[in-house]
Amino acid sequence: MARQVFRSFSHENQSPIADILEGLTIEDRNPRPRINIACFSSARDSLSQWRAYSGGAIGVSLGFAQKDFLPQLGYPSECQLVPVLYSEDHKRALWDMFARFFSEAYTKDSARKISVTQRDQSIREFYPISGYESSLNGILYQLAASCKHSAFEDEREIRLFYTEHSETVERFGKNPAKTRFRLTNCFLAPYTTLKDIQDVYDNASERRVPKLALSEVIIGPHPRSDLAIASIKKFLEANGYSNVPVHPSAAPYR
Repeated sequence: MARQVFRSFSHENQSPIADILEGLTIEDRNPRPRINIACFSSARDSLSQWRAYSGGAIGVSLGFAQKDFLPQLGYPSECQLVPVLYSEDHKRALWDMFARFFSEAYTKDSARKISVTQRDQSIREFYPISGYESSLNGILYQLAASCKHSAFEDEREIRLFYTEHSETVERFGKNPAKTRFRLTNCFLAPYTTLKDIQDVYDNASERRVPKLALSEVIIGPHPRSDLAIASIKKFLEANGYSNVPVHPSAAPYR
């Protein structure tokens, strides 16, 4: 879709970065950054979610206070919360705005000379248009990962992104966040942990708050939800979350 929108936009508007926009959609030309996502939902209590993710067992939904969530993870500059787009019109509008914004930015940057004093006191003058393609590449892939097929719209998904550019990490003498693997129903899924990401950024652990912004817990439809609620409350209290309310789902078991 991005390729179609970029091609149409460049043809109709004579974009100054038509070649860059086209190059962004050629995988061999631009390596993908490493993108990790954790998936959440703004649907507080959804029967379709209980059915899809409970796996026949009792489901447990954790509710977070969004305004406190990222700061309590400890590194809001490295992670972003992004709502997922499902509508075809919204996704096309996203790519159209991407092309329009950066085409206009490129035009202005190509006319804006910057002067920087070097260590030897000489003056280096340049136009801030170098590196446009590599910069836009990372943004494009993160935006692409925020788009999902319209069939999943009832999930109302919000994704937590961690985007890692290998060349940037190496430039600062860091090691990439460790890649781990977990077993799923049919394959090995690569993942990384919050602690692994912390290790890339030296000051991250100093900013992290041990307790997460847990605001409530909802128990999915179950014939003995009363027992499940009692056990969950004891578990929360044992881990320092004594004031977190626990509610049963509004959906009946049958």
